[in-house]
Parts: sequence; C-alpha cells; structure tokens
Amino acid sequence: GLLVCHVTHEWIGQRDPRARKHGGGQADEASLAVSPGGERRAYEAVPGWRKGIEERAYGKDFLTKSPLARMNESRAIDILPDEPYVYQTDLLRAILKERGIENIIYTGFATDVCVLRADGGIEPMAGESYRVFLMRDATIGVEFQDTFAERRSTAYAVRFFEVNFGNSVLSSDFIKACPPEKD
Repeated sequence: GLLVCHVTHEWIGQRDPRARKHGGGQADEASLAVSPGGERRAYEAVPGWRKGIEERAYGKDFLTKSPLARMNESRAIDILPDEPYVYQTDLLRAILKERGIENIIYTGFATDVCVLRADGGIEPMAGESYRVFLMRDATIGVEFQDTFAERRSTAYAVRFFEVNFGNSVLSSDFIKACPPEKD
C-alpha cells in the first residue's frame, strides 16, 4: 500500500531513459552555469569562484573524467514499472499530489548531501509542508576515512534532520507499525 519513489541526481537521471522528466522538456542550457557538483546556476556573482572550490575538493573535470562520470543508478535497487523514478522536485510533487500523499519517508545514500538537499530531497519537500521522516538505519552519509568508523557524517545528518525537519524512525519500528498484508 506504499508508493515507492526513486529520486536520483539530475546528472544520473538525464542519462537514464527510465527517469521521468517533468513536462518532457529540458532547461535552456545556454542560460545556466553547471558546477562540477551538477548544481545549476543562472548567475555567478564571482564567476569561477565556486568552480575553483569544487575543483579543489573533487579534482579538475570531476564530472567528466572521474569514476563519477560513469556512475548510474544502482542496479542493486530494482525499480519496478509502477514506481516513479524522477530527478525533479516538481515531478515528485505532482506525483504525490495526484495520489494525495502527505507523508514521505526517506532512505538512501548521502544523507548529509543528497537526501537532505537535492531535488526531491527532504529540504525542498519539507519546505512545501510535507511531513517528512528519515529512516535512520536505512541511510548513510558521505563518510571519509577519518569519519567512517564512527559514521560522523551520518550522525550529523540525522541530528540535523531531527532538529530542522521531522522525526527519524528505525526500520524495525516502521515495519511493526505497518498493518499486515491481506491475503
């Protein structure tokens, strides 16, 4: 009885024919600056400043010459034909509105970045007054060698979510709260 939606980053969704686009159109590429992180900017107060910071962090030509450039949606996650797969907040909102959905439960990778901030993520959807929940044992932040053992990025993201957006839940508690399937 739950709708499972798959939300991905735009640079993955644009290359994957399974991902749906809102309105079927694309943005006017000539009017937008695209950062190595994939964010679109129509205006840069200091041209090149953000790109320099991103290149320092991720390396030059990160999106075109790193393993990230070849990254696709994980094949470990089955996307069933009736499950929406999107990369735009507007399309996710339209799907949820059409079905009368008011509550969203988030899981996934990059809690501290994508799950919280990307299109279709917690921040844009909470800003539209959806009730958002985070399944805290079904997500992980972007960890570094010195943070991985303690999952510090993940812990920070969960705490940030709980303070600013909603309640987190454990998957076991969620499963217990679901009504049993009818035969």
